[in-house]
Amino acid sequence: MTANAGPRPVHRHRWCAALAGLRADALDCLQTTLALIADDAHGRGTHLRLGSRWSMPGRQADATTGVQPGPEQRLAQARDLLGLRIGQRHDPCDLARLCAAGPVYVVADAFALPWLPYHRRSHMDHGFLVESRVDDILVVDPYHNDTPWGPARPGAWALSARALRSAVGENALVASVELDNGPPALDTTAALADNAQRARAAAPGVERYVAERRERLVDPEVIRGLVLDVWLLGRERRLHTAWLGPDHPVAAAAIERAGAWEQLAAHSFLALRRLERGGSVQNGLIDDIAEQLRADIRFAQECLDRSIGGPDPALAAAVRGALGATLGLDDRDVNPQLPLRSLSGFDSFQLVRLIDRVERTLGVLLPSDVAADELTDIDGLCRAFARGSPASA
Repeated sequence: MTANAGPRPVHRHRWCAALAGLRADALDCLQTTLALIADDAHGRGTHLRLGSRWSMPGRQADATTGVQPGPEQRLAQARDLLGLRIGQRHDPCDLARLCAAGPVYVVADAFALPWLPYHRRSHMDHGFLVESRVDDILVVDPYHNDTPWGPARPGAWALSARALRSAVGENALVASVELDNGPPALDTTAALADNAQRARAAAPGVERYVAERRERLVDPEVIRGLVLDVWLLGRERRLHTAWLGPDHPVAAAAIERAGAWEQLAAHSFLALRRLERGGSVQNGLIDDIAEQLRADIRFAQECLDRSIGGPDPALAAAVRGALGATLGLDDRDVNPQLPLRSLSGFDSFQLVRLIDRVERTLGVLLPSDVAADELTDIDGLCRAFARGSPASA
């Protein structure tokens, strides 16, 4: 290979099996290589653990920056969930020497990477793996996405050391990856409980995020940020579905959640194109994003409730007790999934009295974003009150 030759596809290499097993369509461009290394080291499907942790605007980021993760955040997740540790950071000038000793994780500007459709078109951080071969350098990039300039698909390419050094540039993150003996223990219920708690805590930030963007829908940069946020959240929800697996009680609902985000991704991209062509973006886009974020907060609690066989027992007991007191019933005889309107004497006025009783009993206010379907049965009310705020707040 000549020194200035472009990337040449390589179809047979030691990473083929791990590459074929990745859910690359549910990973972002910083996660894919970390996922590849984890599956190669610890077994097929290890990378799905990355789907156990949700992001929400207002939690990982403020109202200005959105939800886009940086390399350090993705590296921390790989350490916590996959058992990967990034070793010492190195000067990009030493890349050819470093990869002779083993695989190296690199994050560079996609604008300069000639195997990507972003080459000379768009700037963004992009992760990939490099290792030495006899006469050249192997680049393995598991990224999967459809772009305005063509598809990016998982693959491997051979480059000369000089061509790779030119592509990587001076500001790249270059680091070796160290492996633990195996990924750390991951308790599914604990992970879902953490997601539910963080989703509840993010609720005020979600409203700030929505309000801040609603005021700036004429700004193309704001819409570009929304497009990326929606794309990232859609991928994350898809990976969450894969991590839960088809046998989880909320598997079907998780698929619907991911599908809703994917539809919204197409909507947001079309809105950006209209704006770039001189049109305007209507409030419907931010309304839809707000609706999906609020639905995610509810769904995070539902995932937990259905994983443990129902809502928190103390909370459920308080709601049943309030229902019994309101209607003069023995609350032990009430099916928590039974529609409340099927109970004799129950109507909208009784619902208000019921909610008042629960609020006084628990010292918790029903959240303002309560959904209509959460007011139809005891389990729904429990999910809503689980997101409530202290009455003294």
